Parts: sequence; structure tokens; C-alpha cells
Amino acid sequence: MYYYHVLGQLLAGQFPQSYQRYGESRSRLGTLRYDDIRGERAIFGEPSHCIERIHQIREALDIQQLMGWMNIGGMPHDKVLRSMRLFAERVLPALS
Repeated sequence: MYYYHVLGQLLAGQFPQSYQRYGESRSRLGTLRYDDIRGERAIFGEPSHCIERIHQIREALDIQQLMGWMNIGGMPHDKVLRSMRLFAERVLPALS
């Protein structure tokens, strides 16, 4: 949720016509709920859930790359490292 809050703040203001979609995004960011983000906009949770979602997205969109952002919303460093370790040890091997 922190990411979307910060993004909404960054997108405040007027936009040239060619960037109107950014302004529209800002208004939607304020209405996002946890379930919206978990269901459609992010992958997080138990390794088994992450593996399942990545497989679903890979199949639906034929993606070849995935960007991971493990340091969300000021998480303590030890939790960030734990997330990275879990991803490397339990999620990545299942994607090969």
C-alpha cells in the first residue's frame, strides 16, 4: 500500500495532454484496496502462492522477465533479506 500512496503523491499536479493517463492513475491509486493489489497488481505471500501467480501470469501474457521489489514500505532490513532468500531458494527453482 505504501508504494501506491507514494506513487499517488508523486503524480500530483497538472499533466500535459500526452500524460493524462498519469493523472487518471493518480485518482485510481487512492481507491485501491489490499485485495485489489494482491489479486491484480502485485505478487506476494507464501512461496507457493507466488509460484502459482507467476505461472498464471507467464501463461496469460507470455512474459520472459519479471521485476522483483523486495523492499516495500520501509520494511526492516532483516525481513527484506528473508523475502529475498525465500524467493531465491523456494520460488526461483520452481520457475526453471
